[in-house]
Amino acid sequence: MTEEIGTTDALCPECLKTIPAKKIVENDEVYIVKTCPEHGTWKVKIWSGAEHYKYLYEFAAVPKTPTKRAVGAIKDCPHDCGLCSRHLQHSCVNVVEVTNHCNLNCPVCFATANGCGYDFHPDKETIRGMFQTVVDFVDSPRCVQISGGEPTIRDDLPELVKMAKDMGIEHIEVNTNGVRIANEPEYLKALADAGVDDFYFQFDGTDDAIYMKTRGKPLFELKQMAIKNCSEVG
Repeated sequence: MTEEIGTTDALCPECLKTIPAKKIVENDEVYIVKTCPEHGTWKVKIWSGAEHYKYLYEFAAVPKTPTKRAVGAIKDCPHDCGLCSRHLQHSCVNVVEVTNHCNLNCPVCFATANGCGYDFHPDKETIRGMFQTVVDFVDSPRCVQISGGEPTIRDDLPELVKMAKDMGIEHIEVNTNGVRIANEPEYLKALADAGVDDFYFQFDGTDDAIYMKTRGKPLFELKQMAIKNCSEVG
């Protein structure tokens, strides 16, 4: 039995055009079914557990329109426009990528770190410009997630965190695999002193068999050490 539970917009994986889609439930799995007039139809699973998926909609926030726009009306929104006048939702979490280098080489990588074919490791002033864009176009309170790659490979990350705080960014979180903060508690302390509010922490499970599949290394003990160090630093 198939139940249709909503509609949305999606991308054609061939031409990347915006195409209509519907959300359906089959055998307690939630799928998006999308059709491109040129390239055909795709069905993609997006969630396991239909009732849980429906339950999450109880927490859907009312959109808050941005008060500042980076550009005017853009015909091709949302493909390549920035914060244009057609946006209905302000920026909640602003991701600032400070490197594409990483101290792991995971079999599956969300960011394609260490294998994307180009080097991205901007200097401090370039990153200052990224933070300034957030300050210029995002209302207070501002939240920035510093990401990568693995941002903690940067020795100057505490300086970058302090710079962001000094520029008026109220909340800083660092996206990390935990390797360096597990092995170097003094580096973790420097980040805390600089103003990091929280870590967006990669944690795949409590069995090293999982980490061997996802990260290529048995990392559970290291993950526990990272959490312990954070607890001790406070």
